[in-house]
Amino acid sequence: MKLTSKFETCGKKISSATKFIDFFVHDILDYTLLNQKDENFMSNNTIFNIKTSVDEIKEILEDKVNMKSININVEFNSF
Repeated sequence: MKLTSKFETCGKKISSATKFIDFFVHDILDYTLLNQKDENFMSNNTIFNIKTSVDEIKEILEDKVNMKSININVEFNSF
């Protein structure tokens, strides 16, 4: 195995480990924020129609979907 290949492999492993640690630390910070008092969050008791919301999202994405020749079908059961 070449020396440069070993460095590349080592670099990839370090990069991967760094990303894992970064995600792990952010998850801990998010968990800590969620477990603090309600000072950080406000309750939102808004009632909305999920079908309308999904249809709006579908409309927003429709142009990108059509450019890539993908078909989107949204089916609602039990609503």
